[in-house]
Order: sequence, then structure tokens, then C-alpha cells
Amino acid sequence: MLVGKINACVESGYYPQIVKKILDYLATVNLCALADGKYPVPFLDETKAWFMILSYHTEPLEQQKPEVHRHYSDLQSVLSGREKMAWAMDDQQFTVDGDYLPARDIQDYRMEPEKLNLLSAGPGDFYLFTPSVVHAANITDGQISAVKK
Repeated sequence: MLVGKINACVESGYYPQIVKKILDYLATVNLCALADGKYPVPFLDETKAWFMILSYHTEPLEQQKPEVHRHYSDLQSVLSGREKMAWAMDDQQFTVDGDYLPARDIQDYRMEPEKLNLLSAGPGDFYLFTPSVVHAANITDGQISAVKK
């Protein structure tokens, strides 16, 4: 898992080259001006890497469903609003909730809040959830918030 600021990657010299390249690219795009939807990363195979713009209102932790990926990483960056994100290492402590979906590389788990660590996320923050890091987002940070990410 990596944590940082999308437009101020001072520590980016330590990131894997592909992560640095994607962050550098995203810093050149006016992400706030984009409509909700799925977008390609021009220099990567669009079946393996893309980004999505989403707008929603946060919800209580208990209404979220943690997920984990086995092969791909999940980079999440808040553009506006505030939310909490939850994470934990996938050490087989969570109860599976549904089948693993290979086409989406996603396994859902039941919400078990006591097993998760919470992070606050605001504009410009990014979190890269690498494979085997259970994570949930869209969580209310004190009050319901409109979020774009």
C-alpha cells in the first residue's frame, strides 16, 4: 500500500516506475473537469490499466463492503470532498461474501469493522491498495459528504 499526494509526489522516487509514471500522467490531467466514467491511460493497455471518475455521497462504514484484488492494484484519489477509507492485510481473517470475480479481479468480504484500520482522505490524497490489501472507501468522515474521485 502506498499513500501520498497526487500533485506533490516528493517521495515518488521510491515508488515503482510504473506507479510514478501513472501519477505523473494523472497530475497533468484536469481530473475535476472530467465527467464520471472510465478513461484509458494512454501509454498502457486499456484492458490492464484505466482510471474512473466517480461522484457519490459517503455512507456509514457498516453499509460498505470491503474488497480485495489478487492481481491488480487499486489507486484511489479524492478530488473533492472528504471520506474515510478502511484497510487491512488479507490474512484470511475476513468472511467471504460471494464468489471471486476473475473478470473484475475482485473478492468481496463482509463488513467487520473491528478488523479494519481507518484513514481520512481529502482533496489530493491518494491511496494505492496493492493486491492482498482489503479495502473499503466511500465511508462517511463525521458527516455525509459529496465526493468526487
